[in-house]
Amino acid sequence: MPLEKSQMNKPAVPSAPSKSAQTIIEYLGCPCEHFPAGSSESAVIAAYKEVREKSDGAYVPVIVSVSDVLLECIEEYGSTADELRAYRENLLSEPLADGGKWLADIVAEYKNNMGDKFAADVLGEYINNEFNVNDRLVGFLGFDFKNDTRFIKECILVKIPAKNPWEVFAWLPFGGWNECPTPDIMMAVGKYWYERHGAVPATISHSVLEFTAHPVIDRKKAFRLALEHMAFCSDCIFQGDLTVGRRADSLSKSSLWYFWWD
Repeated sequence: MPLEKSQMNKPAVPSAPSKSAQTIIEYLGCPCEHFPAGSSESAVIAAYKEVREKSDGAYVPVIVSVSDVLLECIEEYGSTADELRAYRENLLSEPLADGGKWLADIVAEYKNNMGDKFAADVLGEYINNEFNVNDRLVGFLGFDFKNDTRFIKECILVKIPAKNPWEVFAWLPFGGWNECPTPDIMMAVGKYWYERHGAVPATISHSVLEFTAHPVIDRKKAFRLALEHMAFCSDCIFQGDLTVGRRADSLSKSSLWYFWWD
């Protein structure tokens, strides 16, 4: 069948993993499925849902958006598979901090530093917006601003053999730059949120982290959680939802949490 004109000059999508993808796969040492850039978004999501349904607690599936920057972040904690394994084992053997207290301390610091401006400029009102729903994983997507379209970045679907969801951050350490928390804090907060909201890491890139979680219907609890989100990732408020109240509204009806660090 002859190609349509729109397809004639379309470059072929490379199928082999990039060098960074190959290295990350080797570092992890667990089952991975590679998706080259330009793959079908629905294919990635379908594969993720399938392995999640079949996991039966044996592993945590995570979509990892591959980049040279992510590899550099990982290698801050070990530049070989053996070094990363040693880092993971050490992190998993140490007692976790109190994730709830860590979040509360950060919130208190914001309130103290901002004074009256905190309530006026940050909290905002809880306004029920039926369209303020987050139910689509986007951490592995790129955006073409010129054509106003999204596209699939190179990614790998990883079956991380962690006993608990929050241990994902020991297997795939990143963060520790600017205001992005270190892996040990991510573990502590991840444990706290899993026990309270069923939060499970779903996508990771060098600057984006997404969780699947239960919607928080109660307004007071949603507002408190939104404050915790601000403590964990201030950019999700100040450069995203703009107010804690708007974030709380989204959390009351969304099954996905999105965090992004600048």
